[in-house]
Amino acid sequence: MSEQALATVRAQTQADLEAHLLYYWRNLDPAALPLLDQAAPESLAATFQALWSNLSPLEQQTLARLSGATLREPDNTTERVVLRDLVQKCLLAWDGRQYRYPSRAWAEFVAAQRVT
Repeated sequence: MSEQALATVRAQTQADLEAHLLYYWRNLDPAALPLLDQAAPESLAATFQALWSNLSPLEQQTLARLSGATLREPDNTTERVVLRDLVQKCLLAWDGRQYRYPSRAWAEFVAAQRVT
């Protein structure tokens, strides 16, 4: 196989992988999320970017505000709804006491984002 053909196959495989990751991310058992930390960051970048770009500005701000810290149950009803939605999307985890990112890879991605 030529180098060009091999590069094409690799690009298609990477695109397929990213599409599958995006699909399975939304349908993933939350208990499996820490396994993402074992994946190469560059292989998750496109998937994370797609997830991020589909979030509302309020959801992005809420995720960015955590910035590696934990957030307790808020008093604000709107904020509670946003946090609940982020948990349902598997972009945050709630352990009954506090919110946290579901994986280190996701936390690092969120920390690198600029939110206005």
